[in-house]
Amino acid sequence: MSNYLKAKDSKFIEKELNAQVSGYRAKHFDIHSAQCDSESTLIAQSAPLGMMGIHLEPSAPGTHAVVVERTIGILRVGLRKILSMLPYNLPSSLIKWLVAYAVRFHNVFPSVS
Repeated sequence: MSNYLKAKDSKFIEKELNAQVSGYRAKHFDIHSAQCDSESTLIAQSAPLGMMGIHLEPSAPGTHAVVVERTIGILRVGLRKILSMLPYNLPSSLIKWLVAYAVRFHNVFPSVS
C-alpha cells in the first residue's frame, strides 16, 4: 500500500499514516509496531500512532531501517525496469501511479523473512 505525500510536513504524514492504518485494518491486519528512520517528522508520529495502539520503532541515529531501505531499493529497481521498457517517456504527473503499481505488484508476493 502506498500513499502520495504532498509534503514532508508532520501534518501531511499524520494524515497519510492514518489512511494507511485504516486501510490495513479494513483488510483485517493487526498492526502493533512500525519501523522508521530517525527523522524528526516520523518520530513526531509516535504519539498519534500510540493512540492507535501502534508502537513506533525508530532506528538509531545515523542508521537506517534496513528492511524499509531494502524494500525501497527493490521498488526503485522495479521502477527503472518498467521505465526502460516503455516506448515513450512517462510524464512526471504519472510517476506516482507507476509507484503505486510497483508497490501493489511487490506486495502480491509474500516476504521471505
